[in-house]
Amino acid sequence: MGAVLAMTRHLAWALGLAVLAGCGNTDQQDAGLNLVTSRLAALISSEEEVPDAREVLTPELLASSDTPVLLAIFLKPDNGFTLIPLQVAGDVIQWRDAANAGMIRRDGILVGTRGYGFDLWSSEVEELRVALRTGGGPDVVRVNRYLNGENQIVRQQFICDVVPEGTQTLSIVGRDMATQLYREVCSGPGGRFENQYWVRGDGRIVRSIEHVSDEIGAVDLTLLVE
Repeated sequence: MGAVLAMTRHLAWALGLAVLAGCGNTDQQDAGLNLVTSRLAALISSEEEVPDAREVLTPELLASSDTPVLLAIFLKPDNGFTLIPLQVAGDVIQWRDAANAGMIRRDGILVGTRGYGFDLWSSEVEELRVALRTGGGPDVVRVNRYLNGENQIVRQQFICDVVPEGTQTLSIVGRDMATQLYREVCSGPGGRFENQYWVRGDGRIVRSIEHVSDEIGAVDLTLLVE
């Protein structure tokens, strides 16, 4: 019984806590993650530590959610957690995690973070969006704005090559899907970084590894539930 209770608590933390953190009360959210938390939240003690999401997420648990779920893994340190949509405006989705920090994606491309320190404040990625739809291309301009340690926003421009790297089959929550992998190699006065995007046949980015800032490093994002 103790093991079952412990797993129940972990599942509620890993997937449901984002709703408890104040992510809104839309019908979509209530039908999905709130279905989990409404049954399990009472079982979570105040001393319970939040586990790495990868340790507890299962296809069965995710199947109970009617709201999209995004898995994020910061590569330094290696830490996985989930986010759900807070707000949708056209092709821009603002995602929020259980600690009320969040990420902003446009057509599946990371264009901002909030609450992680030294955030990526915004990105201009229109040329990248076109390149990912048309098979890649050289000299793709990207403009990133970063929040520095003095709460100032610093603008940096990069020139990037978007290179197709061939097809890859991803397995996401027990589902195999064919994708085209693209590598975005960027350089500018502010330095150099690389991003990767796994794009499905319908054009949706289902996984990416993207540079946030020099201080934060990269984040691995996978769309678990659409």
